[in-house]
Amino acid sequence: MHIAQWATFVTTPTVTTTSATVHVATSVVNQGTTAQSVNLTSTVADPSGARLAPISTLSANIAAGATGNFAFEHPGQKPQSLEHHHAEPVSAATSVIAGGATQDDEVTTFGIRRSSSIRRTGFASTAGR
Repeated sequence: MHIAQWATFVTTPTVTTTSATVHVATSVVNQGTTAQSVNLTSTVADPSGARLAPISTLSANIAAGATGNFAFEHPGQKPQSLEHHHAEPVSAATSVIAGGATQDDEVTTFGIRRSSSIRRTGFASTAGR
């Protein structure tokens, strides 16, 4: 069991000055010869290393040689910086659990941004504003 290469995507679909929702989607490959029951855990950490409560997915059965897709959201991440030149990276640590043990893990670094398109002024991108 492992996280597929280049398969983890982190987005922030909702961003305000006080909070951001972090959405994590990934795929897990079962290269074994039997089906396995798998779940994922994920923890988001801010630039200082402070962590939000971990999120766990429901278990899913992945057949031998198959790929399972998982998605989950972390609500309430507070953006640390509001300016591009001060924006600090945030990380999401994702672990694959099968048979009661961690089979694989991955850390994805990302930034929290909000963008908008305004007819009079054009495209705007901010780090949490």
